[in-house]
Amino acid sequence: PLSSAKTDRQKLLTYILQHFESINTKENDFKNKLEVEELVDGLLSCLQSRDAQTRKTALKVVIVVVKILGVEQGESAFKIACRDLKPAVNRTISPLLKSAYRAASADDPGSQFK
Repeated sequence: PLSSAKTDRQKLLTYILQHFESINTKENDFKNKLEVEELVDGLLSCLQSRDAQTRKTALKVVIVVVKILGVEQGESAFKIACRDLKPAVNRTISPLLKSAYRAASADDPGSQFK
């Protein structure tokens, strides 16, 4: 159960990661992509967390989300969402997102974040 703001994000991200990793990204339908795209803003918030484990898990979820959406559409969704961030936050998150895009393009996404 969710009970602590400090651990709630981590629990939710872990659940999402486990659920989404089971989705066949090559045979994904458009409805799933729309649902997944709704997570972009929340994931950006998680990437700003003070908790390192939450940021690490959020990055793994970002990789899976980008794979589900397709690298081009995923990158576009995150870039649009980043427009609303403060410049300093954007500078911090941008390298993380770029590494996620590269990992999503690779055969073994997330392996560098384990």
